[in-house]
Amino acid sequence: MNTNSYFTWNDDTWGITPSTVLALTLSLVLGTKSLLAQSPISSSNRLPIEVISGESPFGEKAQWQQLSCGHAGCEAAQWEIRNDKLTLMYAAHHDRLAYRWTEASGLTVWRDDSPEATSFRPDGKGGYYVVEQTTRQLARWDADGKRVTILADRFDGKRLNRPNDCVVHAGGSIWFTDPNYLFKSRPKEQQELDGQFVFRFDPKDRSLRKVVTGLTLPNGIAFSPDGKWLFVTDSASNNLYRWPVKSDKSLGQREVFATFTGMGNDGIAFDPLGRLWCCTKGGIVILSPSAETLALIKTPNKPTSIAFAPAPSRMVCVTTRDACYITELSATKSSLPVSAGMAFTERNETSEQLFVRRIVPLLREKCLACHGDDVEAREGGLDLRSLQTVARGGDSEEAGVIPMHPDRSSVYLAVTRNDDAFSAMPPKESESLTSEEIGWLHDWIASGAEWPSEKDQAEIRAKHEAEWAQEDGVRVRTSGGLSNSWTNRNYDPEGLWAYQPLQEAAVPDTHENPIDGFLQAALPKGLQVAPPASRRELIRRATFDLTGLPPTPDEVKAFLIDQRKDKEAFRDVVERLLASPHYGERMAQHWLDVVRYADSSGFANDFERGNAWRYRDYVIRAFQDDKPYDQFVREQIAGDEISPDDPEHLVAVGFLRQGPWELTSMEVPKVARQRFLDDVTNSVGETFLAHSLQCAKCHDHKFDPVPTRDYYSIQAIFNTTQLAERQADFLPLENRDGFEEERFLEKMEQGYRESLAELEAVLQHNAIEWFDTELEKADLDREQTILDSKSKWMKAVSKAKKNRKSIAFQKIRSGLMQQGIAQSDLPPVRVGFTPRQNGMQRVATKGLQRLKWELDRYKPFALSVYSGPTPTYIKVLAPLRIPEDTTKATFEEMYIRTGGDPFAEGDRVKPGVLSVLEEQVPAVIPEAPEGRRKAFAEWITDPDNPLVSRVMVNRIWQWHFGKPIAGNPNNFGSTGGFPTHPKLLDYLATTFMKSGWSVKDMHRTIMLSEAYRRSSTHPDPDMFAEQDPEGHSFAVFEPRRLSAEEMRDSMLAITGELNCDVGGVPCRPEINEEVALQPRQVMGAFAAAWVPNPKSEQRHRRSLYILKLRGVKHPMLEVFNTPAPDFSCERRESSTVTPQALNLFNSKNSYDRSLALAQRAWDDSSGEIGNRDLRALRRVYELVLCRQPQQEELDRALESWRSVEGSLPAEPRPDSKVPLTASREAVEELSGERFMYDEVLYANQEFESDLQPNDVDRHVRALGDICLVFLNTNEFVYVY
Repeated sequence: MNTNSYFTWNDDTWGITPSTVLALTLSLVLGTKSLLAQSPISSSNRLPIEVISGESPFGEKAQWQQLSCGHAGCEAAQWEIRNDKLTLMYAAHHDRLAYRWTEASGLTVWRDDSPEATSFRPDGKGGYYVVEQTTRQLARWDADGKRVTILADRFDGKRLNRPNDCVVHAGGSIWFTDPNYLFKSRPKEQQELDGQFVFRFDPKDRSLRKVVTGLTLPNGIAFSPDGKWLFVTDSASNNLYRWPVKSDKSLGQREVFATFTGMGNDGIAFDPLGRLWCCTKGGIVILSPSAETLALIKTPNKPTSIAFAPAPSRMVCVTTRDACYITELSATKSSLPVSAGMAFTERNETSEQLFVRRIVPLLREKCLACHGDDVEAREGGLDLRSLQTVARGGDSEEAGVIPMHPDRSSVYLAVTRNDDAFSAMPPKESESLTSEEIGWLHDWIASGAEWPSEKDQAEIRAKHEAEWAQEDGVRVRTSGGLSNSWTNRNYDPEGLWAYQPLQEAAVPDTHENPIDGFLQAALPKGLQVAPPASRRELIRRATFDLTGLPPTPDEVKAFLIDQRKDKEAFRDVVERLLASPHYGERMAQHWLDVVRYADSSGFANDFERGNAWRYRDYVIRAFQDDKPYDQFVREQIAGDEISPDDPEHLVAVGFLRQGPWELTSMEVPKVARQRFLDDVTNSVGETFLAHSLQCAKCHDHKFDPVPTRDYYSIQAIFNTTQLAERQADFLPLENRDGFEEERFLEKMEQGYRESLAELEAVLQHNAIEWFDTELEKADLDREQTILDSKSKWMKAVSKAKKNRKSIAFQKIRSGLMQQGIAQSDLPPVRVGFTPRQNGMQRVATKGLQRLKWELDRYKPFALSVYSGPTPTYIKVLAPLRIPEDTTKATFEEMYIRTGGDPFAEGDRVKPGVLSVLEEQVPAVIPEAPEGRRKAFAEWITDPDNPLVSRVMVNRIWQWHFGKPIAGNPNNFGSTGGFPTHPKLLDYLATTFMKSGWSVKDMHRTIMLSEAYRRSSTHPDPDMFAEQDPEGHSFAVFEPRRLSAEEMRDSMLAITGELNCDVGGVPCRPEINEEVALQPRQVMGAFAAAWVPNPKSEQRHRRSLYILKLRGVKHPMLEVFNTPAPDFSCERRESSTVTPQALNLFNSKNSYDRSLALAQRAWDDSSGEIGNRDLRALRRVYELVLCRQPQQEELDRALESWRSVEGSLPAEPRPDSKVPLTASREAVEELSGERFMYDEVLYANQEFESDLQPNDVDRHVRALGDICLVFLNTNEFVYVY
């Protein structure tokens, strides 16, 4: 039996060398410093530099100046300007020493207790990002070398291997290599991350992302000067790899840039000319941008790191295994700063061309806001509108530009940010110029600083427009940005792929299924594909993919004995699964992740949305019936406008209500309204168009052709969309089982009303006492006034009783005041109330308010919308209905909200669409309140719209393979992942539409491909990792862990407890009691406790139906990465953390399921001849692992069962009882005093327990413990 726990790591050994043993032994015996560590030697010790081949990059008389030697592991060279001094840092990491060197102070020991630091990088705030090998982490140190914080030491809960070198991206993220070198010799429990990686840490959100896998021993790392390439050395393969940098988060396809046969490689760095210096066993190899070897420099020992001092210094540092050296580059060969063009091609542009092409946009985007037309806003007196004003300079009186002399031009020196005589420009570091932009400015000045006239600029631009467009990108027509510079900017054509019309490429005829032909055409040369999966793997994979449940033993057996060819037999399996009533549930789970389905509103006003479940069931039916996807889209956006009398369509637009929303007396209505409009605009964009439109809310989109004007034009479509729970009769197909539990809410309502009635009686009694007390104190004049007030009060009370108004105090008081009685002549609002009585009145009042939403669950209303003017709401105290009187409502005009501020009105906009697509897909959106969404939905689903079909087939592909073809299903923009197989994506999109937008047909196409039916094990894992580290080839089917819902539902299915009814009101399973009873505030009062359904058949429904409250998360589902419903989830994460093990092994849910499984296996094994224990164990294998055990597995399981039984007590501990009340401690808001009360848990009064230990004998209890192990195996938890 494969009983490896999901949380147990496989054996992985690697031979350790004698020298390593010696080094470790010395370290243990002699302490942290190496036996060979010495003091730094005199800086006068110099060694000659030997150039083995090529031209020397050093000065004519340059020598190695040795700073220190005798170390064990010297590296981490890094230059910086600190306290106005050129400073060098490096480390002897095995000696745990870190050094600093300046020309004035010489060499000093900065830290003598360094945790084996192997890389330092300035953090831009005076400190450092540091790789620590002893602690296996990335950390931040301050200027004194003190660790400030740990940035990264784990990935997905597992310890990092051996972080080695790091580099800082221009966007601020830190990228570091993490080889497994030496760590395979560690004990198994320390071998956590299996592989060799490059990670990316983002300080902004503290996220750690794995960006590179499949290397053999990653070591040195560097970005090219223009930031367009990432370079990493691989010491084991002797390769120097590079990847195109698509964004700060993603890389393109890996390339081998150079190979050092037999030489190995280590640290790398780019010099000021853009040449790449690489440390190898043979010395330093200097490479050109085209990978040509320019020189080979011999070093005194194997070099480990290289660093170049910032300009104008020409210093270079080289560390070797045992020493550190510095020298100087040639003055004639290092004087020019690098630019992207100079790094990879020769520059031939004239000064005029450079100005028009590069400098004009640069000045416009980076400089003229502070140095342009506005004299009052002009900073430092510097005017950058003409060459004459630039040449004059600013307040410093230093010339801004001196033609031919960039090194004397103050503007140039300011943008380099290295000259202390001039303030850095632009001031914000986040807006600083890139090395490429600095290079343009340098070259323009050096070539004469020509500044042609406006007329000449236009001529130059027209002459070179076509040529420059190929290199700089293309201009895109939109509705126009907030600035001319944005409107006229260029885009990389590659980033515009999603806006291109669908391409019907020639279908490869190499395979029966076109999917396999397209994948084969893009397969890396020489890469084998995995063999077909076994039938057992395949039926389990397909059944989980299409139903979210495991196959039954009978289904597995039928497929295994089917004599037909695999594909034929599997085709019938797919058809059976597509017809299963659970297919719609599985697809709905995916869709509801995207649309953020929840049964409550969120924020502080987390009231339940009683009828949200009807939208969830609509989604299930739509997928189950294979509703054409274009119709599915239209109904969700505009169902009420398409068929206003059809309950199904009124339910469908519940999609527009899925975001968190509230309107209370504590929020400005306009702000709440704008939040809804922002939410629904972005939700529609992400869900159907794969565009995060919110990025254009405050400003034109930074990366994509989506102007702010488009954002508010699309928002104008929803500007007449109003929220309401609308009358919608229940459909015959809607499941109304469980409606009988409405009685528990009615009991709760009755309890609150009785509490208020008791408090009303106290108030009335106190009111009479108040009148009597006032009469005793009153003089003759006031006495009659009080008597009149009391008389009128008593008459009002009598009338209220006659009309059976049990809660009348406040209404009586208000009514008498309206009759002219002074407030001072009436009892106070809460006359005579104690703090507890005040608190209990609030608890009951808020409880009744909350129940209005919960009772709506059982009424024929839909969470819906309507089109019309915007009503005025101050606060919402009950479910919204369409107002009968709309005269007070207003038709809102839509404006650009400047800076995203709801109160800042910019230009007026009309309803519209994404203007970048209007030439392909014209749109006519009416300005009338009705019909806007209908027209917009028709535009989205127009067959010529290149987004909607691509978006959906990309999602379906991901639902099967675990990764999409285009990397970010919610973001088809330039910052999302580009398609790995664009022809395949377009083939699927066009096929999807030709099939009538059938989602089921798309499943058939994908699942019957060879790619889907492949094994999850590659015949040559090393080759696969080498040639396809990101798994983009789909040459192997990647295993996945069951989702949280699949895990819970599978346990219930194999125990026989699962209620398979489709649809219905939300269920409430048992959860951890501390979570269930935790006090939770909702608008100033406690929310109701989580009380499970009393009957097991309601509790044990599929996880899709669990009541999804934004403020209460199901502990098991949360720990296994069920996404929170506040943001659209395009793809689920799959972390591995300790609480998962605790949940699977120790939770009540797992134990209850394992006991139920044991009882089922025991019952199923009765009545046959032979060993019943063996039959029961075989049944467990069939149910949990979908296979028969081997004899050895059976013997071991039987032995374990008997062992466990022998250790169990004869009698189990008593069964636990559910609580009938929950004690609450609250603070009364007027007095601040605490008070206690008990919340009655009515449903628990009728609670029926699941199978308990006392219900079975010790033999079955012991089998339950064995079943618990089965539920923790990889074979159960993973789909292969």
